[in-house]
Formats: sequence, C-alpha cells, structure tokens
Amino acid sequence: MANLATHLDAPDSSLLRAVERLVKSASSSVARKTVWTTESLRILILALNSYARQLRRSPLSKEILQLCTDVRENIPIRFHLDKNQLVRIQAALMVIEDAICAVEGYSSSQSFSHVDEAYLAKYGLLQALQLGFDATEALGKVVGLKLRADSSKGGKSVKIARNKVAGHPLKALIDSKPWDHFHDRSTAHEKSIIRVMSFAATDSTNWTGESLSTVQLIEDGLTTIRDKVLEIVEYLASVEGDDSPDKSTN
Repeated sequence: MANLATHLDAPDSSLLRAVERLVKSASSSVARKTVWTTESLRILILALNSYARQLRRSPLSKEILQLCTDVRENIPIRFHLDKNQLVRIQAALMVIEDAICAVEGYSSSQSFSHVDEAYLAKYGLLQALQLGFDATEALGKVVGLKLRADSSKGGKSVKIARNKVAGHPLKALIDSKPWDHFHDRSTAHEKSIIRVMSFAATDSTNWTGESLSTVQLIEDGLTTIRDKVLEIVEYLASVEGDDSPDKSTN
C-alpha cells in the first residue's frame, strides 16, 4: 500500500482511476461472496476503496485533517492535561474529522434520484458543517482559546443557512421580525443549490427566495474550520512545554 501511495499522490492520475475501476467492478462480487472471492480479497478491495476516496478529498479537507493530526500530536507535549481534558480533546478532533468525511461524502455523491435522498443529504451537509464549527470551538476551549467559528463572513453564511433549513426554520428573525423559512421542494433534488423560501410571519405577501450554492457553502464552511484549527495549532506552537490551560475555560 505504501508503494501504491507513491504513485497515487496525483488525484487525477491514471493509476488512481484504474484502482477505482477495479474497486467498482470487484465490489459487487465481494459483497455477494462469489466463489472466487476470499476474505483477504474483500479486505483489500475495501482498503483500496477507502484509500482512493481519501485521495479524492479536496485540498481544504486534507489540510484540516492534517491540522487535526498536528493538534493530536502536539497537545500532550505542550500541556499537562487530566483524563477528562484528554477525552474532550479526542472527542472534538474526532467530530471535526467525521464532519469532514460527511462533507466529502456530499461532494462526491452523484446526482439525486429522489427528493428524499436530496433532503437527507442537504440536511446532513448543513448539520455536518455546524458540527465542525461546534467541535472546533470546543477544542479551542480545552486549550484556553475562545473561538467563534461564525465570526467570519463565510462562517456566518453557513450558520444562517443551517438555521433556516436544518436548524430553526420557523420564526427565525430577519431585521428583528419573525419569518418562516423552508426548503423549496421544486428544487430539492438539485445537488448544486439549496433554495430557501422565506415569508414574513405577519404578512404572507412579503416573501423572498434565495438560492445558496452548496459548493460555496462547503468552501465557506471548510475554510472557517481550517482557519480556526490553524489558530489552535499556532497557539500550541507559541506555548512553552509543560504548561496547563487556564482551568477557568474548561
């Protein structure tokens, strides 16, 4: 596998595409336990599939996952932490990493055949980005940093979209007035957009529609997570070894 990695570092390489074709053609036989398949072959196909998907991840996602590894490796060196703090750090890092996997799953998915698939995927995308925000803030808190993932323009746009569609769609305020929001059904199946319809709660004739690019939401969300985790990494690099974070932040 290490030798394979040497040849697959370019995501658009012909070898990577060949591996993906092999996985696609062999997966159904492995799943059915066809007579020529073995447990070793099943494990190999699953490993190749996982590895190929990792190589297809966006540069932003790869950067975030590497930053998570940097945090995981540097925190024990920089701080004396108790068991509860270590568990909270590991949990936060795992949630960030899982959120990245969920976002990548949306990016790599095919067009939706049914609106039920689309709803699940779009709600999941928005929730995954919000989970990434929350986990990043929690990670910073353990080491003594107060972070706000929605303080940037991109982070704020993701939070507002999530609140309108998958968080608090009813009676969300606009200009201090209550509005009702919902995901437009007629465009639900379209992977590239999330169409939000909004009506003033006290005047149904006052309404507006907004088309949000899922590509832009993903870029905004991942950039926000990357920037905040990078703040943590840079903070850890500036701290002398064997210090402890301020207990008042925990």
